[in-house]
Amino acid sequence: MNFFITGFLIFCIKYHLAASGPMYGEYVRLAYSEEFPYVVSIKRFNNTNPEPETDHICTGVLVSHKHVLTIENCFDYLENYTTEVLIGRQNIRLCKKYYVAWWMSYTAWATLRNIKPEFLKNDITIIKLKQTVPTTITPATLSSMTSKDLYRSTVEIAGFGMTAEDRMTSYMETVTVSIISQRECEERIEKIGQNKCELNKKYLCGVGDPVALMSNGNSGSAVLYNGQLVGIHKGTCPVHEIMYHPEKINLFLSISYYQEYIVDVISNF
Repeated sequence: MNFFITGFLIFCIKYHLAASGPMYGEYVRLAYSEEFPYVVSIKRFNNTNPEPETDHICTGVLVSHKHVLTIENCFDYLENYTTEVLIGRQNIRLCKKYYVAWWMSYTAWATLRNIKPEFLKNDITIIKLKQTVPTTITPATLSSMTSKDLYRSTVEIAGFGMTAEDRMTSYMETVTVSIISQRECEERIEKIGQNKCELNKKYLCGVGDPVALMSNGNSGSAVLYNGQLVGIHKGTCPVHEIMYHPEKINLFLSISYYQEYIVDVISNF
């Protein structure tokens, strides 16, 4: 088990997030050609034996022609020069490779802007690319819809990850889930009787009927309502010996909550 995987598992245990397995569900499907062009693969640099599937770390979302939004934890064990971003196709092997100039987390941005974060943990970051993505690829449109606005709405999740056989897939996958309230989210977690998750207004909770759960590699996946970006996938909750427990929930970071940060970084950095 390498250093990155070990650290990632420690993180997931600490924050009560599941960390292995595929995008799971009866209605998971492969993304169509040209569908979700702004969903990207973030991978580690591997010059010895490059394999896009096994080098994949997280999913990300193109939010401008030079900026990618994803989960901050993906970079805990990487440096700028070891990270590449694959953009432009639903088949990871056909994507064009882009290099990372830098990334700026919400915490770093808040410090720079002299803003006191409302919450201690803000697991979100924006990557600045060295190259500009061509105008033929349209970035995701940001939505200002809150958890209350989205209550009982059906959202799409799109990302790269693992197959049901625990093998990294070459193809982007997608599935739909419904947004539930924080109270419903807490009730489902209590039914399992495991560690509680951090739940507050910066999160959206999503559940599938039948069950649909994200997992390894899906962190940073796009969460979309009517084609607009309302969140990015953080993890499943809580940790349980049954990986695909029907009461588990998908936890998303809300675009509405982090919109000021996202717009400022895109516009001014």
